[in-house]
Amino acid sequence: MWPVRWGGSCNKELRGVPPPPMTNRIALAIVLLIAAFFVADALVLHLGAALFLARQFADFVDYLAFWR
Repeated sequence: MWPVRWGGSCNKELRGVPPPPMTNRIALAIVLLIAAFFVADALVLHLGAALFLARQFADFVDYLAFWR
């Protein structure tokens, strides 16, 4: 629980104003941007971002398994 001077609980709306909803259009735009990044990385940049993220995700899973 956050102190009141920091805005109270972290899962409540700030000053009674609800956040805008996550719509299907926003979700689709995010997915398309991520897919475009991976396509550009594979075809143009040749930086291996997908492999890097896969390795980091595996390390993160190992880290979480430690705390279980």
